[in-house]
This record gives sequence, structure tokens and C-alpha cells, in this order.
Amino acid sequence: MNVITIDCKTCNNIFIPEDGKIFLSDTNKETISSTSLSAFDRKILNICRMEGAIQAIKFCKVSQNWGLKESKDCVDKLLDENPSIFN
Repeated sequence: MNVITIDCKTCNNIFIPEDGKIFLSDTNKETISSTSLSAFDRKILNICRMEGAIQAIKFCKVSQNWGLKESKDCVDKLLDENPSIFN
């Protein structure tokens, strides 16, 4: 059986659509992929896990054109609701 994958040329992530999973090619660790979270929330949690909360706050601030407090509150709320991402 052939498996279709999508390889990102920028970040080298490998996406397997039928599994709904993303694998990082350099670490081969599965990233956050929960159906209960929006794509934006999953992106924030992945940034937190890979780069830290400060980078996630910066991402929110820039991508959503939010202020610093609103961005920090969003990241803090997601981290409080998903404490297992660092396990």
C-alpha cells in the first residue's frame, strides 16, 4: 500500500493526511494533533513545546495582530488547559 505524505520544504515536517499526524523529520517526534483543538491552538501548543512560551506569545501577537496581554492570556489559557504537552 502506498502512503501519501506531504513534505514541507521550509521546515522539513512530514504530514501524513490519513493519520492526521505531523512528524518532525529531525526528531521524529509526533507534534500536538488533537481534534478538540483548532489548528491555531495546535500551532500555539507546538510552538510552546518546540520553542517556548515566549515564541508562542510572539506568534499570537504577530499573526493575530493582538496586543501583548491578549497574546499572553491566550497562550497561558492553552497551557493551563493542556498541561500534558511537556510530558
